[in-house]
Amino acid sequence: MKTNNNVNEIVSLKPNYNVNDNEFDKSKATERIAYALVDKLGSQQSFPFYCKVAYSLPEHKIWNNLETAMKGKNPGGLFNWLCRRDMNGKA
Repeated sequence: MKTNNNVNEIVSLKPNYNVNDNEFDKSKATERIAYALVDKLGSQQSFPFYCKVAYSLPEHKIWNNLETAMKGKNPGGLFNWLCRRDMNGKA
């Protein structure tokens, strides 16, 4: 019977639970923010876009854009424009 004395190979077989937890936390936060945006802006069909926004932008930037958009005549359109601008790096 052949034994494996290579410690690095054995260690690499252990799963990294921290990575999975961080990805799970990020997806839950993304979903939470997207649902909050649907509630504020009343646009269920925009949920996939709001998920993309929540995943791509820092949370403070999202809420700043929402606050700015709520002052306009078309809050949903303005919010979408502000977020697209920020995701394209032109802000």
